[in-house]
Amino acid sequence: MDYIFITKIIVTALCAYTFYTDFTRFKIYNWVMLALIILYPIYALLAVPTPEWYYGLALLVGLFFLGYPLFAFGLLGGGDVKIIAVFGLWIGSHDGFFSLAKFFLYFALIGGAFTILLLILRGILHDPKKGESKLPLIFQRRQPVAYGIPIIASFLILVWHLKVLG
Repeated sequence: MDYIFITKIIVTALCAYTFYTDFTRFKIYNWVMLALIILYPIYALLAVPTPEWYYGLALLVGLFFLGYPLFAFGLLGGGDVKIIAVFGLWIGSHDGFFSLAKFFLYFALIGGAFTILLLILRGILHDPKKGESKLPLIFQRRQPVAYGIPIIASFLILVWHLKVLG
C-alpha cells in the first residue's frame, strides 16, 4: 500500500477544505490544523526513509513564535500564523530550511499575484449604486485578504511537485 500517496490525498483534502473556508468565511479551523498535526507522526512512522521529524517540530514551534508578533501587530491573521506553523512541521522534515525558503518564495509570489488580482476584482465588482452586500465577503472592499489561500497553494506545490512528502 502506498502510504505516501494516501497521506498526500488526506493532506490535500484537509487543505482544500481550509482553502474553501478561508475563501468563503475567512476562517482556518483549529480542528483542521490539529488533524494535520496528528497525521504527521503517523506519516513519519510509516514513511521510508523516516523523515527528520525533529526539524519539522523545530519549525512548527519556531514559525509559531515568529508569527505570533506578526499577528499581535495585525500584520497576519491568527489562522495564517497557525497554518504556516503547521505546514512548517511537514516542510521541515524534507530538506529543512531549503524547502522552507522555497515555500516562502512561492508564498510571496502567489500571495502578491493573488492580492493584486483580488484588489482589481474588488474594484471591478464594486458598484456604488448597488452596494456590496450581495458580493461574497472576499470580494467586498475593506475586507482582509485571505492569505490562507496562497499559503495553501504554496504548500501544495511543495507536496505534489517538489515531493515534500516523498
